[in-house]
Amino acid sequence: MFTTRQLDIVSFCASECERQHSGEISVSAMVDAWDYAMGVCRYIRTPLTLATIEEIGSLTEPKKNPNFRQIPIYVGNGWEYIEKAKWERVPELLTMLLESYYEGILDEAPMHPLSKSAEDQFYFEYENIHPFVDGNGRSGKILYNYLCGTLDNPKMPPNYWGSSNP
Repeated sequence: MFTTRQLDIVSFCASECERQHSGEISVSAMVDAWDYAMGVCRYIRTPLTLATIEEIGSLTEPKKNPNFRQIPIYVGNGWEYIEKAKWERVPELLTMLLESYYEGILDEAPMHPLSKSAEDQFYFEYENIHPFVDGNGRSGKILYNYLCGTLDNPKMPPNYWGSSNP
């Protein structure tokens, strides 16, 4: 028997996978990654690490993400493709993002106009780094809820890109 909270998490993951057209199997993978994140912070809010982010990305898209990407990634917005962060810099950029978050710098730095918190800005920066070949939106939403302390009651981050897939 599932609890209401467990069903809410599965529903959130299913909705996210449907938005991304990633298929039914990806729902199970996202739930596995979500469960891993919940296990990491079950008793105390353990700070995120590069290893935790890499594991969440790997669990989210197990066949495509054995680790951080090692190829260029371009994301389309309908009329052009934009290159995300250089793959060689992904670990460095994530380290800087984690440090900025945990040192309170994201609270003080200029934020995207839609960002209302350091967690919102973390999500925005994470998606712009795009550390994985696939599953960045799914893993980003897990990390967003991890940082917000809402893994047991998921919420969507701001829709920075004005699309059906925030």
